[in-house]
Amino acid sequence: MDIDSNNMGIIFADVKNFRIDHPLDQTKEIWYAAIEGPEVAVYECGTVHLIEGSAFVSFSDHFESIINVEKYTVMITPLFDQTYGLAVIKKAENGFHVKELMCGRNSFSFDYEIKAIRKGHEDFQVVREKK
Repeated sequence: MDIDSNNMGIIFADVKNFRIDHPLDQTKEIWYAAIEGPEVAVYECGTVHLIEGSAFVSFSDHFESIINVEKYTVMITPLFDQTYGLAVIKKAENGFHVKELMCGRNSFSFDYEIKAIRKGHEDFQVVREKK
């Protein structure tokens, strides 16, 4: 473990895992590994229902409180095959607006995933000098 210039603890590992007992086979374990990336990020995901071609997706309070609301991306997947698709038309500090393409007025569900930079970690350096 190391302490950075902001007095925050940093743990280094080649791979970060968690493991659980296999729920269907008591002789096995399930191992997952953490996703890595060039930023200090968090995510939130869910399913929302589009109504007449429009929806607003609000961030949860806990998510909004820890993210830099100017540094997030959104991925959306329609759960309906009779559409031209969806677009995020506006990002806001508390969520984002989604519209159906081609002035669509359908009502259906879609999945979303938001990835955001954690507040206070906007200047994370990917390439650094060796110590």
